[in-house]
Parts: sequence; structure tokens; C-alpha cells
Amino acid sequence: MGTVKHGVPQASILGPLLFLLYINDITKITNTKDNNNKFKLVLLADDTSLISTSPNPTNFIKDINRAFINMSNWFKANLSLDFEKTSLLQFLTKNSSHFPISLGCDNNINSNITNIKFLTIMIDKILT
Repeated sequence: MGTVKHGVPQASILGPLLFLLYINDITKITNTKDNNNKFKLVLLADDTSLISTSPNPTNFIKDINRAFINMSNWFKANLSLDFEKTSLLQFLTKNSSHFPISLGCDNNINSNITNIKFLTIMIDKILT
């Protein structure tokens, strides 16, 4: 076993505590007067999910773009974000249709997915 020069060894009891202390300010990104509680940030270990709802597609696209740019900037300043593992899933009702969303970020975000693994549960876009 080698010497750890930086960070915390995997499976260390201090790992989760130090991680939570390190990322505790990420919630400030979504809890602003501007957002009016439109977003729910879900953090579990090293997974971060942003959940948003809006009945108006135009407002939704504007809001999600602003939130994603803020999150992307936070990750650039604090941690690394693996854009290959970053996805956008639109949940739809049986009476609604998919509308194209392009995130205003210089990275490719997969937004054409039909299901996603969320905390070990596979969820599809119509929640069936």
C-alpha cells in the first residue's frame, strides 16, 4: 500500500465528512431569490443531481440554463465535473411532448436520453 500525499484514502471514515464539508456551499447556487425554489439539489456521496420543474418550456429552458452555468462554474472552481457522465432527462406526462433543450455551456451534455440511473434506480422519461 502506498502513501497518500493528497486527499483522503478510499473507504476512510473521514472521507464522507470531509466531502460534505467541502461541498456544503454548492446549495447556495440553487437557493437564491432569483430561483424561487424552482430547483432541488440532491447530493449523495459524489453524485449531484439537479431537479427542476416548470409548466412553461421557455421559462424552464432559461432557468435550467442559468442553474447549469452556475453549477458548472462552481465545479470548475472547486471540483472537476465529468461531462461524459452528465445528462439531462426530461420527464414527460403522457399528454406532453419532448421539446429540445440546449444547455448554454461549452460542453456536450447528453439530452437525448430516455432513462437514467438515479441512486441505483432506473427511471425512464415517463416514470413507468
